[in-house]
Amino acid sequence: MLNKKRMLEISSVGALLFALIILFLGYTSLSFGPECSYIDPPLVSCVTGLMAYIFIIFVPTFIFSLITFRMTENIFLFWRNFSFIYLFIYLFIIFIAPWEYTDYFATDKGTMSLMLIVTYIVISFFLVTFKYFKNHGN
Repeated sequence: MLNKKRMLEISSVGALLFALIILFLGYTSLSFGPECSYIDPPLVSCVTGLMAYIFIIFVPTFIFSLITFRMTENIFLFWRNFSFIYLFIYLFIIFIAPWEYTDYFATDKGTMSLMLIVTYIVISFFLVTFKYFKNHGN
């Protein structure tokens, strides 16, 4: 499995790829119009947007990798296991979420991505804090 150093390396590469997508490919907004739903094959901006939605999860993962890097192995492993499970859930939901609001799904990829990332940050914060205080007996 991944140790602290490897997790930090992978999350930093993912966060760097997200930054490169935003900076160099001219992708300035995490929202799309209906053109991504109906065009076959998808536009370059649609593929770039999907890549941005995928790699944006690595930004908070990198931050929490830095936070847990100096903590005990027990805390890191607890957070890492949660992160793996959450990553698969995140990717599944992002791939099935529509590009735009529909009658059946009252959200789009951008809104869903933002909600999932905020949820990931909040849960990660509480898990790391809980495990830290549990290990230190406070």
